Amino acid sequence: MRIIGAPATDDAQAIVTGILMILGVVFFATTMYIAVVVPIETKKCEFQHADEVADDFAVLRASMKYLMHAESSIASTSVPVKMSPIEESIFSLPLSAGSLSFNPDGECITVRVHEPGTTTSGTRWTMTNFTDNFTVVYGDVTVEGGDLKLTYPYSEGYIESNMSKYSGSIGYDTGSNNTCYYNISWNETRPSNTEIVMKVRTSMNGDMSNSTDWVVVENGQNLSSIFPTLNGHRYVQFRAELRTWDPSKTPVLINVSIDYSGFDGSLVSASGAITFTSNYKYLPDHNLSYEHGAVIKSQTAGGLVLYDFNISFNKSGGVPQINISLVNLTGNTVSGYRGATSISVRLFRRDYKLISDYYYYPNVSINISTEYPSVCSAWLNKTLRESDLTYDDYSPAAVNDGTVTVEFYGHGHGIQLYLEKTTVEVEIQQ
Repeated sequence: MRIIGAPATDDAQAIVTGILMILGVVFFATTMYIAVVVPIETKKCEFQHADEVADDFAVLRASMKYLMHAESSIASTSVPVKMSPIEESIFSLPLSAGSLSFNPDGECITVRVHEPGTTTSGTRWTMTNFTDNFTVVYGDVTVEGGDLKLTYPYSEGYIESNMSKYSGSIGYDTGSNNTCYYNISWNETRPSNTEIVMKVRTSMNGDMSNSTDWVVVENGQNLSSIFPTLNGHRYVQFRAELRTWDPSKTPVLINVSIDYSGFDGSLVSASGAITFTSNYKYLPDHNLSYEHGAVIKSQTAGGLVLYDFNISFNKSGGVPQINISLVNLTGNTVSGYRGATSISVRLFRRDYKLISDYYYYPNVSINISTEYPSVCSAWLNKTLRESDLTYDDYSPAAVNDGTVTVEFYGHGHGIQLYLEKTTVEVEIQQ
């Protein structure tokens, strides 16, 4: 018996099977296409965002450099940092935002004077008798009973302390370049219409060659707070200027004392780091850190790249010169700030201090703590090789327990150091 319609049923089954096969192929092809395209699109977005954040950090560094030499102490600026990629394709996976952190206590850099084998104990230099211990540089002065006064008829006279009788040096010898100066004080009698102006200078040399400039000081003032009386100088000298506007009167200088003590040689320290940490899927180790005036980029696929530190080296007249501009970051610690498309990093200049204006030091060391010691040491050594300095002038940067140290040697003629420090307050806001 013949069944009517059987061939039609077979044809329908064949059509359904064909359609299912075509859909399977399309589904497979689509799946494969998405599997290939989605990572590519996601990587594209992440790499694009990584470049954008790097550009933002370059702007951050430029803003810091602007604040370092801004005329106003209240100068400020703001830098937006892009925190998440922009999805440019429907095929991209959901993209994760990065996080921004600020640690004012991390990544420290210290500049030191080092003089191995010498120490200075806390003590005081007091001149209680001026006989033969000074040089007249202007006018007429005399000593009566050990006290210094103007010679009648009174007008004005200037003297400078001279210790050559005792140590073969004009300057007073503290015994070590690892010396920190404290209060200067003196006793005087000063009638009306008279004055005594005291000045101080320091040097690494006993003959006071290459000394700092004379600086006016107040009675009882802490010398460490005054530029340019410099810690790290072995010799100190004072200058007394006596004046009167009444010929019958004279000021009298009775004695002069300067307190000093040993220290670890640290001329200045600065710290702080602003860090961007990525949460990328295909570029997970792309981190950016601003520290010590430089931006360091960590990226698994591209190695390590450094935007220069604010340090340079050269030689003048056979003497090594080191130029260092430090940025000290202050403010509240911020850990892993995230969740915004863009975060504003606000910067406020709070202080500026010139520590050394090409003054001479016997030996100098730079010590840098950083999460990227290999990058830091490589940059320092490359920069030193490209400078006018030779291996007699320095020991190559070495890494020990995450701290990078490079030492410079003056070989008796000293090292000229330009050293400045700017304090910048950091606020991170959405």
